[in-house]
Amino acid sequence: MSKILGFTFLFLFQIAASHYVLELTDQNFQEALDTHSSIMIDFYATWCGHCQHFKPIYEKTSFVMHDEGYLTVLARIDAYTYTTIKRKWRIGGYPTILYFQHGQLVENYPGLRQTESILAYLDEQEAKLST
Repeated sequence: MSKILGFTFLFLFQIAASHYVLELTDQNFQEALDTHSSIMIDFYATWCGHCQHFKPIYEKTSFVMHDEGYLTVLARIDAYTYTTIKRKWRIGGYPTILYFQHGQLVENYPGLRQTESILAYLDEQEAKLST
């Protein structure tokens, strides 16, 4: 019985967390850059094992960010499907995580792919936005 409850909780957590990660396409990518002053985008491929491993970490991070009131928005795009975006941003491997401010690329996220590392990085970036 406890296994069933554990799986149910995990499933519900994943559904809730995924609501805080914007799913981008060729059609809404530029709008997302224009709308959000600070946005981190995960360029992934559905077949990529590293991407599959990173997805729940990214979703958990978005859940924490929502609860703590971060300004940055997390988004993701299937760059293997949306090849126009892949070419424009010169995505060569998956996952690639790019950070943007005011529609401009700041850098390829240099940190570890862990919630704590992403939050520490965004703390620094958001501090720069407010100065």
